[in-house]
Amino acid sequence: MSAEIVTSLITVAGAAILAVVTYALTKKREREAVLREERLAHYKDFVASLSGIITSEDTPDGQRAFAKACNNLNLVAPQPVIQALQAFQ
Repeated sequence: MSAEIVTSLITVAGAAILAVVTYALTKKREREAVLREERLAHYKDFVASLSGIITSEDTPDGQRAFAKACNNLNLVAPQPVIQALQAFQ
């Protein structure tokens, strides 16, 4: 093969590999962003549910909302947060 053909093949292969890597990294960042948004929503729900279990405002609905918020946090929170939540409960 001539040097021109080899150079062209290397260039095409490099461009294809670069495109695949760029696509994979972009998708990974998108998934991480979606997970961050979901975690933020669950943390907001948890903080809002804390007001439903305050001693002076304790209601059965508040207890249910708090329990649901805790269950949601167990799904998405990292292990140190789950341990802190269990210690709080």
